Amino acid sequence: MNQATENQFRIETEEGRYAEAYLLLGKSRSDLDILAERMAGIWLQEKNPSESPDFFLLHPELLGVQGLRVSHITLRDDDGPCLETALKNKPAHPLGRRAVILAHADTMNHDAQGALLKTLEEPPYGTLLFLTATGLSSILPAIRSRCRLVRVPTRGAEELARQAAAMGVAPKDWEILQSACGGGEAAMGLSLEAR
Repeated sequence: MNQATENQFRIETEEGRYAEAYLLLGKSRSDLDILAERMAGIWLQEKNPSESPDFFLLHPELLGVQGLRVSHITLRDDDGPCLETALKNKPAHPLGRRAVILAHADTMNHDAQGALLKTLEEPPYGTLLFLTATGLSSILPAIRSRCRLVRVPTRGAEELARQAAAMGVAPKDWEILQSACGGGEAAMGLSLEAR
């Protein structure tokens, strides 16, 4: 899945042509989440980047919110996860690298995006940011202009059907899911419980 995108990023990293921020744009939120974590793993040279102290993930679903808020970006009164706090510590990585994923950036309100601009303008040395989105219309132009846009191709119908079957979804149920969700990518993006 998205092997070409991963390979391109690996080459950019090896050649020192990487960007400081990437905006991964695609139709399936779950595929984008997986790709962002794999790219973070390439950057950190870790098979399981989520286990690294230099990996920071802000994901609305894991935080129980509809979209990331200002308090997730800049330090506020509450003590929840905060990008600004995470970036204060020096990376433990031998090369001084850190990877940050801001999932579902297209659900962030404008205030949160505004707060993110400072970090995007001057990210700490060695820190790469990966934003994911299924659309660009709600993302501020200033955010878009500071990220390297990576359009993640959709998977073919046959590949999606094979993946659904491997997950135990019967062919008839797969047809119903696709119809209800408006396509295979959206259906595959549902959580197991929702399916």
